[in-house]
Order: sequence, then structure tokens, then C-alpha cells
Amino acid sequence: MKKILLVASCSVFVLVSRSQMAVTSDGIAEHADTRAKLIYFIGNISDNRILLKWNVAENEYVNLFEITKSYDGKNFTTSGFILASEKKGNETYVFPELVSEQQKLYYRLKIIGNNQKIKYSRVISVQPSFLEKNSLARVGNAVVNLTDTK
Repeated sequence: MKKILLVASCSVFVLVSRSQMAVTSDGIAEHADTRAKLIYFIGNISDNRILLKWNVAENEYVNLFEITKSYDGKNFTTSGFILASEKKGNETYVFPELVSEQQKLYYRLKIIGNNQKIKYSRVISVQPSFLEKNSLARVGNAVVNLTDTK
């Protein structure tokens, strides 16, 4: 009888949170409310480079930004992550991305608070055109009505 050695590999992504904890009168620790507010979410395109830029108020309540991209405006995949800075108050972030196709792209921010609550920005769309510069359109209002999923 042959013996087969099975080796399994596992990748683990660990998110370390800068939690804002509060202890209630009954001694239960709980996360502070997610109060971060998205001030704006814009993008510029030049040649074959997209630069997404956003600003948040009450930055100290954000843990992580996940930048998501879609080709149809409905099915989003992760393009990258940006850890929130330690700065209190307003903070501006940028995310560059190279594009090689001329297909319309849609971007959305997934904002993960220190208490692990998730909010989504509105979607912006970008139509790369190597003949035109700065082709950017906004779908909906990128500033208001963040969706809280928890």
C-alpha cells in the first residue's frame, strides 16, 4: 500500500485593528461608533493611469479602505487596500492604478471602521480613452448616503 503525503497550504490575512474601546457601566467592552464621514471620492485619468482620491472626516474611526473595481458596475472585485493613518480629523488618501484597456471602469470604496462596521461609497465610473484625458463621470452622489452593512 502506497502512502501519500498531503501537504496543505493556507494563506491568512490578519487585520490588526486600532480599536477605540469603551467600557460600559456593567463592565462590557464595546467598540466606539463608526463616525468616519466620506467628504469626497473623485478620480482623474491621465494617459494610462487612474488616480483615485478621497477625503474623510473623523479619520481616527477608520481602520482600512478597500478599493473595489468593476467592469459592469455591479460585480466588484478588490483592486487594493489602504490602511488608515493614525491622524485624527480630516485625512486625504490616494490610490493609483495603471490601466491597459479602454473599457469603462467603475470604482467604489469599502470603508472598514475600527469596530468592523462596513460602509460603501457611491460608485464612480471612468472611461479610459487614450485620446482624451481626464474622462471621469460620477454615478450618483459620491459624498452622501453611505450604506452601513452591519
